[in-house]
Amino acid sequence: MHSITKAVFGVLAFSLCLTLALAAATHAGEPAAGAQVATPPKSGPVDFETASEIALKLFENGGQITEMDMDFDLESGKVEYKFEIDSDGFEYEVNIDAATGRVLKFEREGPSK
Repeated sequence: MHSITKAVFGVLAFSLCLTLALAAATHAGEPAAGAQVATPPKSGPVDFETASEIALKLFENGGQITEMDMDFDLESGKVEYKFEIDSDGFEYEVNIDAATGRVLKFEREGPSK
């Protein structure tokens, strides 16, 4: 249940950041004089499906996702998708940045169970 709470908090925090960036523009869509407006990403945040495709592309011989989770890292302020993947008899942990789709972690943990 704790990971669900963290996931919900992460999504809400990410949404709040995007809302605040967009709120910097005036009602006419023009920035106020001297204001710096953050440009939102050209595509929206990466969803679970896209993140899982990115993670599985790391494995030449294919892989099987055994666990998926979403986490908000308070230190970095990033929302991450975390995958446990079995491939070639080993278990791997792969973390994907939910905003950019960048691989943050790719680590072999040990033999598959």
